Amino acid sequence: MFSRIVKVAACALAISPLTGFAQEAERSWYLNVSLNAFSLDDASTQESRVVQSCLIANIGCTNSTETTSYDTSFDSDSTFSLIGGFYAETVRVELEYMQVDSELDTNSASEETLELNMLMVNFWKDFELYGFKPYVGGGFGLGLAEQGDTDDEFVLARLGFGLNFDLIDRVKLDVGYRLMYAEPDMVMEGGNRDIVRDLRGDSFVIGLGYAF
Repeated sequence: MFSRIVKVAACALAISPLTGFAQEAERSWYLNVSLNAFSLDDASTQESRVVQSCLIANIGCTNSTETTSYDTSFDSDSTFSLIGGFYAETVRVELEYMQVDSELDTNSASEETLELNMLMVNFWKDFELYGFKPYVGGGFGLGLAEQGDTDDEFVLARLGFGLNFDLIDRVKLDVGYRLMYAEPDMVMEGGNRDIVRDLRGDSFVIGLGYAF
C-alpha cells in the first residue's frame, strides 16, 4: 500500500509542469485543513463465508461456502482532511489525505465499522467572481478499506465544486461539495469471508487554507 501511495504522490509532481506551474505569474504553496461531513450511499452487499462441517469432532470434515445478500446503510461521519497544494494563477494541484469511519447498519447480526483511508490528487480550476473564487474540478486516488477482518485496496475518483474567499492576508475560507466513486464490485477479503459491494459517497466541506 505504501509503495502505491508514493506512486500517486510522484504522479502529482510529474503532472504539475503540464498544468501551468512553470509560468512566471505569482504562485505559492498552501496548506489546508478541512472538515468533511461525509456520507456513503446505501449499498447492496454480498457476503461469502467458508463453513466447515465434520462428522465426528475433527474427523471427516468438509468445507462449503455460504453466500448471503443484504442491504447496507452507513452512518455519516464528520472527519478532517489534510491538504498540501500549489497555486499558480487559476490552476491548483493538491495532495489530500482523509480517513473515514462509518458504522454499518445491516440486517446482519454483526455490528461492524467500515474504515476508509484515502490519498487523493485533486485538480481545481479557479475563477474570479466579484472578489470570490468559485472553482470546479476533480481528482483520483488510492484507498484502503477495512471492515472487521477483511480489507481491500481500491481506486477512487472524485468530482467537486466550491467557493474560496479571503479572510485575512494569506488565509482563505473554502466551502465546497465533493462526490466520490470507488471502483465497482470492490472485494474485501480476510479470515473466512469475502465481502463484495460498490462504494459511492459525497461530502460537504469547509476548510481553512494558509498560503506561503
